[in-house]
Amino acid sequence: MEFKTFVFYVLAAIMLMIFGIGAWRHEGFGSLANVTDLLRGDAYVAIAAVGATFVILLGGIDLSVGSVV
Repeated sequence: MEFKTFVFYVLAAIMLMIFGIGAWRHEGFGSLANVTDLLRGDAYVAIAAVGATFVILLGGIDLSVGSVV
């Protein structure tokens, strides 16, 4: 298994464990309404992160997006 693939699976497992513990400890944490609210509320941050990732990968390193958002 390639190292990047291994790291991806480990991080995915950690995220699922954190989500599972949250759903177990707090009623309603894993509900569809809560997950939808989280995704909807953080969509603008995800869009800015994708844009910054493209800029960094293409060589025009610009980390000023943090001051704009």
